[in-house]
Amino acid sequence: MAISTGLAAMGIRALLEQVMILKVGDHRSFDKNLDEFQNAGYLSLLQRDAMRATLDVGHAVMHRAFKPTEEDLKVALDVVEGVLAPIFAHKEAAEKLADRVPPRPPKPKTGKT
Repeated sequence: MAISTGLAAMGIRALLEQVMILKVGDHRSFDKNLDEFQNAGYLSLLQRDAMRATLDVGHAVMHRAFKPTEEDLKVALDVVEGVLAPIFAHKEAAEKLADRVPPRPPKPKTGKT
């Protein structure tokens, strides 16, 4: 394949940075942005670890001439999808689903007072 895996990794890193800034503002460093993103409820601890690793791939490409493999990119894209889907896709879809679900019927009265 003739794509630059490094360029793709830098794009993934930039995308995640912009999403964090969009949702929690710019706190002037990746670590602080990541802290605030998690504190705001956008990431679980497991997701944070995966996102940190994904961000580190982009950092390593830019600062240490790292060359990620296509498999590395697949993992990074899976992480991105796992982080972004609940923020941008699942919320609206779940709200639409909730609107279509009929309410529970009221509980029958037992006659006891």
